[in-house]
Amino acid sequence: MAQECSREDFAWFLAGVGIGALVGVLSAPKSGRETRDELANSAREGSEFIRARARQAADGVTALVGKVKSQANEFPDHLRGFAEG
Repeated sequence: MAQECSREDFAWFLAGVGIGALVGVLSAPKSGRETRDELANSAREGSEFIRARARQAADGVTALVGKVKSQANEFPDHLRGFAEG
């Protein structure tokens, strides 16, 4: 069964949240600006990584399409050799 919370319980909960936030702010290893800059740099690096991987994938697909076209162009010659053979 669900337990009901009293106002006193809720007040203690809010006090705990406030104390936790205060301890977190006071013990943070970096300032807010440094943390935001670090997050922005990480996001930028991640997006650059994804772009590079997308370019590699596109190059791979282009090479594969070229290979398939080349083989498709040679296929009639193979059929002719098979039929004559």
